[in-house]
Amino acid sequence: MHWSMENDYFTYKINPNDKPLTRRGVLSVVASIYDPLGMVAPFTLPAKLLLQDMCRQQLGWDEEMETAEVTQWKAWLNQLPKLINFKVPRSFIPMSFGTVRSCQLHHFADASQVGYGIASYLRLESATGEVYCTLVMGRSRVAPLKRMTIPRLELTAATVAARMDQKLRSELDLRLEKSVFWTDSTSVLKYLFNEKARYQTFVANRVNLIRELSPIEAWRYVETRSNPDLASRGVDMDSFLASSIWITGPTFLSENEKMWPILPNDVKRGTLEDDPEVKSPQLVCETVITAMSFIEEIASRFSNWMTFVHCIAWLRRFHRTLTQRLKSSVEADMTRKCLCIEEVYEAENNIWRLVQKDSFGAEIKILSGSEEAHVRSSSKLVKLKPCLKDGLLRVRGRLIHSPSSIDVKHPIILPSKSMAVKLMVQWKHNNLAHSGHNYLMAELRQRFWIIHGNAVVRSVIRNCVRCRSLSARPMIQEMADLPEDRITSNVPPFTHTGTDCFGPFLVKKSRSNLKRYGVIFTCLVTRAIHIEVVESMETDFYINAFRRFIARRGPVTSIRSDNGTNLVGAEKELRKELEKLKHSVIAEVMLLKGVTWQFNPPHASHFGGVWERQIRTIRRVLRGLCHQQVMTDDTLHTLFCEVEAIINGRPLTRVTDDPDGPQPLTPNMLLTLKGAGGPITDTDHSDL
Repeated sequence: MHWSMENDYFTYKINPNDKPLTRRGVLSVVASIYDPLGMVAPFTLPAKLLLQDMCRQQLGWDEEMETAEVTQWKAWLNQLPKLINFKVPRSFIPMSFGTVRSCQLHHFADASQVGYGIASYLRLESATGEVYCTLVMGRSRVAPLKRMTIPRLELTAATVAARMDQKLRSELDLRLEKSVFWTDSTSVLKYLFNEKARYQTFVANRVNLIRELSPIEAWRYVETRSNPDLASRGVDMDSFLASSIWITGPTFLSENEKMWPILPNDVKRGTLEDDPEVKSPQLVCETVITAMSFIEEIASRFSNWMTFVHCIAWLRRFHRTLTQRLKSSVEADMTRKCLCIEEVYEAENNIWRLVQKDSFGAEIKILSGSEEAHVRSSSKLVKLKPCLKDGLLRVRGRLIHSPSSIDVKHPIILPSKSMAVKLMVQWKHNNLAHSGHNYLMAELRQRFWIIHGNAVVRSVIRNCVRCRSLSARPMIQEMADLPEDRITSNVPPFTHTGTDCFGPFLVKKSRSNLKRYGVIFTCLVTRAIHIEVVESMETDFYINAFRRFIARRGPVTSIRSDNGTNLVGAEKELRKELEKLKHSVIAEVMLLKGVTWQFNPPHASHFGGVWERQIRTIRRVLRGLCHQQVMTDDTLHTLFCEVEAIINGRPLTRVTDDPDGPQPLTPNMLLTLKGAGGPITDTDHSDL
């Protein structure tokens, strides 16, 4: 976009570079046209439609266009240099126009099958009656890929026009009169003027937005031939340059307002019965809800019992203060800022009086007649033999001569289906640290007798979120299926082996203490173990330990181990030393010996539960045999062999009390076909 300072015109000069005939090239050329005011929107719309067709065909960014599209694109490119002939006056008010008497914005909205757009014009009228109209801003958009009806597209264009009016009125430094909106769609006008119909969500949202941004009386009808609809259909460059309606607007804008088009008669009075955008009437069933009593409605607004009671107590004090002021000229005492115990107790009793009046009105009326009166035999309170004391229904009982308080001798009778009762039970339950059913019932019976109290207490405890979280069952991880090498029973021991390292252990050599580590090999089938001692966690020492293991226990088919990073229970020194192991070298040595080495995933110690549990057993046996003594290499080897014998002698089956029962099976039986001999235990601590 260029500004010709000599003629005060905006013009366009575009020299597009050669771009590939791909989706990326088309987008690059279209985006290079700088048109912030939408002056050339009718001409750029065909290029946007071509780009949309390529998106609909799901062409890649660098895929070649088809022949028909190439022809259409080249024809549009050939017309692009002609854009230099398009000129738009920069100034809204001509130099010789004179004094502006009125200034008004006119917005024209239109839509078609391929797109929708608007054109906003500024209509000026001078003091001499001269009228000047010019384009202020235009907008052109392609229709969505998802097919939409023409009325919906027209309504979308009207929404854009309403938003454009708000934007221009905030930017233009002119005294603008009320804006006028024009559309050639009677469906849109019917949607706007009809305030009784219920529309579908798409139409309802846009109608509400238009009504918020613009007055309904500002919308008018224009015939299609008078509507500057170039932005919604797109034109070639020759037709665009030859058309004057896009720059100056329709001719009737230059005439008096009385000559402007008028609304058709069927727009305001027309019906929308057959319109698919109008929701069909639905049958609505009315539900009659019994009105809640005064005290129940107030109780439903509180979540804490004492807050509710304090609120009633403050209301009673306020009422009492006003009554004292009306009855006497003496000022009431307003110095107390806190409630006393008597006020809280009386407020609570007053709540129970109102609750009982709603639930036991007939019984209260009978007992109010005389002290000897009894409730009817059909009453649900007949077994309690109720009596009326201090305006409250209480259980008569047999503790009249007891020195206890009246609440203990005659508990207050309360209904089960009351919001106030539920609120009080919840408060008691929280104060008792979410205790159980019996404890809560015993605490409530100290003052109250709730009809079907067990059911009320169970309901409160069952709906208590804290209790449900405390008593919830823990989630149990479902164990995966055992691998094949764990359940293959027809193979020799240590055919399938798991290995891990543990330590370090300090040994005494000359005058220094050195670190030694243990390597455990456990059979995945028989659960037998084999322990080797290594001087370091380097790869060569581990391979030598593995070779000694194979030499003594026989060949191994597969071996499993940790990856070196998931030793959660190992010491810090062991984790540092494990980093020195070169797993690739170990795997190559194992491959030469015909051994399949499988590493567990990192940070998955549960994959190695077989050997992790054996290491725990080894540590427990070691704690029982030695007491933090510093041993020599020979003593450590001997100790590991004895630990190995003890662990391999443990029973794998349950020991029964049946004298004729089978002997418990141990890993040593499967290894040596002998009984569990165990290590030599008649040694002295000095031998260690």
